[in-house]
Amino acid sequence: MKTYHPNFLQRQILHCVRFTRRKAEAIWRLVRTQKATTREISQGAALGIFLAFAAPPGLQLIPGLLIASLMGASRVATALGVFVSNPLTMPLIYPASYRLGSWVTGYFLPVRVPDETEEIWQAAINESTPQFLLVNMWVGLLLLGSIFGILAYYTAGWAFERYVKKRQAQPAA
Repeated sequence: MKTYHPNFLQRQILHCVRFTRRKAEAIWRLVRTQKATTREISQGAALGIFLAFAAPPGLQLIPGLLIASLMGASRVATALGVFVSNPLTMPLIYPASYRLGSWVTGYFLPVRVPDETEEIWQAAINESTPQFLLVNMWVGLLLLGSIFGILAYYTAGWAFERYVKKRQAQPAA
């Protein structure tokens, strides 16, 4: 049986935290140094968040970057917005969207809602999946994507304006 150092788990957690912190700092540097207006940042964030909800898993980033380029929105903000939909948030997003879609359409099926990417794709291509399951999910996803996209537009604009004002108030070194 393989034995580990007593602090092995602590070391692994610390390594993950340091790695995550370095990645977050690199992303923040990328966002901070890009040449974009508040409107471009806001549009990119809203588009990314909308696609995180509305587009099927795995088909979010590339179309998002293409649409952002056509719109003149920030591609960095779009990419960051798309990553809201990830394996940690999907178990929250999909059941909530199904319930919202069921409430809007008025048709509720007592079925288990897929909450992982692979299950969503399997349900979409499986002929035995009730159609209203997918319809309710997509209605809910579009509504949630629209709501959170609008919130992201104003939140990203506010945060970027605040950052710009704070940076302009600092004396040049």
